[in-house]
Amino acid sequence: MDQKIFSDCRLFIIPNGLLKKRIELFEKQILKYGGNIISDINDSSITHIIIEDNYLLNPYRVKNALNSVKLLREDTNYVIVGTLWLSKCLKEKKLLSTEEFLFNKKRKLTNELCEKFDEPQVKIKIIKVHKIENENIKDTHNKSEENKSNQIIINELQKLADGYRARNDKWRNFAYIKAIASLKSYPKCINNINELKSLPNITPKIIDKISEIMEDGYLSKVQDIYDEKTKTLEMFSKIWGAGPVTVQLWYQKGLRTLDDLNEKGNLTFQQKIGLKYYNEIQELIPRSEVKEIIDMVSKTALEVKPSLRIMPCGSYRRGKQTCGDIDILLIAKDSNNYDSILPKIIHKLKLDGFLIEDLVGTANSSSCFKYFGLCKLNRENSKVRRLDIFIVSEETSACSILHYTGSALFNRAMRLHASKMNMHLSDTTLMLLPQNKVLSTPTEEAIFEYLGLKFRPAEDREIL
Repeated sequence: MDQKIFSDCRLFIIPNGLLKKRIELFEKQILKYGGNIISDINDSSITHIIIEDNYLLNPYRVKNALNSVKLLREDTNYVIVGTLWLSKCLKEKKLLSTEEFLFNKKRKLTNELCEKFDEPQVKIKIIKVHKIENENIKDTHNKSEENKSNQIIINELQKLADGYRARNDKWRNFAYIKAIASLKSYPKCINNINELKSLPNITPKIIDKISEIMEDGYLSKVQDIYDEKTKTLEMFSKIWGAGPVTVQLWYQKGLRTLDDLNEKGNLTFQQKIGLKYYNEIQELIPRSEVKEIIDMVSKTALEVKPSLRIMPCGSYRRGKQTCGDIDILLIAKDSNNYDSILPKIIHKLKLDGFLIEDLVGTANSSSCFKYFGLCKLNRENSKVRRLDIFIVSEETSACSILHYTGSALFNRAMRLHASKMNMHLSDTTLMLLPQNKVLSTPTEEAIFEYLGLKFRPAEDREIL
């Protein structure tokens, strides 16, 4: 017989930010465990108002969510609690305290407070002289909206992938990364598990895990994977410049926290920088801010060398709404001594206070082809962001654009396909084997044509 853990609970679920399928799953489980679902938010018997967890951090979003369901009551005989509370109650099959999961109603939702926490509307200054190659950069917001209903499944599988990566289990990590890429590319809402059997990289074992997520809303295997060791290894692995071997060594030495690393880690200078800005580096960057950073770099680059072509790459070019870092490719028309251009650009960006830390490449070099560092926009409340800048010649630009656009899985699949056709694809050339003949690739389309593949626009390159 099921435990009636919610027998004393009367719950209203605010739909904002929640997928329809997830709401249906919550309601089914609440009823199963003796709870009551209330359809009118102004019903005085409500004990819990459930809201998407991310909303709890922002009073403005809470206010909007409550307004959207027309909350009129002024009593405080209820709690506003995040969905994580509900998920943990269901997982542990007991009614947990709401204390850790509450929105603090004592903080009045005044206009002043909401304005303070509202997401800033970034004004982007367009500089007409910028020669930014962005005609192929498309906003895939509408497409991502259509795929939102699959995000719960993707998120749970990503947790497994991250856990295996932290354990240095490369094969399992890669298997889940490929499966996730297939799901991200799936254009429809997943309603039936049988739909997925024909997708690439979705194995029977992964099908079973997706079934569990669709039924329960979470994956029990995640808890098995995420023991104390895995959590620590994953935390350490997010430090820039720390590879799997180094992370394991830190753990074997008894280091368990970021403070331990700071005191006893014997870190390289890159790792020290990664640790110093650990939290900011983990944050995703809004697309609008990425655009501001691209504009800043482009303006400076063109002041140094007006003939440069500027190509934003990475997840920005693939149309993502948020990016982990910013990738910018500079294309030099003159292949003579173009390696001397980037140090001058770096030097100028440093003088402007835009670049704050170097990870790879410095302004002191006489020549370099790539720069990895940290940047920060000169405005209030701006955050430190990861920035990669590369410079290539016009002759190799198509292969470079393809490579730096990604995704990593797509690039891997393209290289594998090329090898099957007795070719070698790199970030600079497409070569015919065994003659080692460099093929002419003036455009990305030419690369696809040589490989006998239909051209894929940038926003459709999660997986080949």
